[in-house]
Amino acid sequence: MRELTATLNMITPLWTGGSNSQMDRVHVTGILGSLRWWYEALVRGVGGEACDPRDHTCIYTSEEEELGLCYACRLFGTTGWARRFQLASINDGQAQGLGDGVLRTDPTIRPGRKGNGATWYIGKGSQPHAGKIELHMMSALPAARLAASSLAHSASRADPEVVDVVGRLMQFVGWYGGLGAKPQLGLGRATISFSPALSGGNDPLVGHLRHIADDRKWRNTSTSRPSLRHMFLAEIQAKNNGLDPNATVNLKYDLRALFRANPDQLGYQTLRHYVMGHVPQGIGSSDKERIRSKVMVSQPLAARQGVLGNRIRIWGCIPPELTFPPGSTMPSGPTAPAGTPGVIATRDRVITSIHTHLTTNYTVLAWREMNVPSRDTTALTDPLEFLSTLLTEVPR
Repeated sequence: MRELTATLNMITPLWTGGSNSQMDRVHVTGILGSLRWWYEALVRGVGGEACDPRDHTCIYTSEEEELGLCYACRLFGTTGWARRFQLASINDGQAQGLGDGVLRTDPTIRPGRKGNGATWYIGKGSQPHAGKIELHMMSALPAARLAASSLAHSASRADPEVVDVVGRLMQFVGWYGGLGAKPQLGLGRATISFSPALSGGNDPLVGHLRHIADDRKWRNTSTSRPSLRHMFLAEIQAKNNGLDPNATVNLKYDLRALFRANPDQLGYQTLRHYVMGHVPQGIGSSDKERIRSKVMVSQPLAARQGVLGNRIRIWGCIPPELTFPPGSTMPSGPTAPAGTPGVIATRDRVITSIHTHLTTNYTVLAWREMNVPSRDTTALTDPLEFLSTLLTEVPR
């Protein structure tokens, strides 16, 4: 049974949640949630099927066993089927207090609705963890049992060691996105190393996903769920030399204002909610009405190891068309007309707006996106080739 120790050197603090919205320790469930989200996006990107676990569509049966589950449920588990690896924290790093747990824009420049600055809440007394965090990983089944299994030919079992696949996935997420919760507030970026080193050829994650791409049974048909094909990943730098601690929320505010100033294609002020997220206010509001941001902005990074400071990662996943069901009422009030679902905006319109804003107001150091030569000159159309080029930048 293969075991690994993962050392997370946090670039921005890690938030995994806890009781009463407080983080008393590193809860690996928070890390697992972010890993699964990205794994689903990569699987869909190469053409494989990955369900949304909130829909409970994957049901384990003794007749089909693992082959009756989507690829994400095979690896991360579902009711009746255990996760194929174990993850535990052995060093939680250091708690880092965030004062009142509120991130605010400068009210003199970006006043917000009440004039005292727009606010984003992490939670009062929140203490995300920073420094060096260590996790222990191991396969959930002995290698001999895996080899003897009648299901050994399936994608999640065809790899030499599943922990190497998950380890490389963790490195990718820590570098480009964010581990744990609240990536929209820039938390969870890390460089990650393993002892012993990862094995599995040139890249175990790409090799694993290649098995999925070659499997013709489970094909992805959804265009609305997150997919590598619909992502953009960028790095920007402020044009001044100072490190602005409010740069993350300032950029989020400006992007919301960008879409507020440009109504959606139906003339409604709903586009900013779909792109930048929305938390309903007032009595009777429910979590089901919450719209999660589709654009994430990292905390600004100080200069380190010869790398220029004030660099910000920004990434997002925008579906080809942003729609809402006919007859539904959006947070801003209007009701969609009867008939076909209303198209709020196309992906290209949204990302073009973001790209134009960034190139105008920042120095764009990198922009990666599939099959859009006007923004990414590599113009790659093969998702495995695209992922391979992204992974060359990820520190091992």
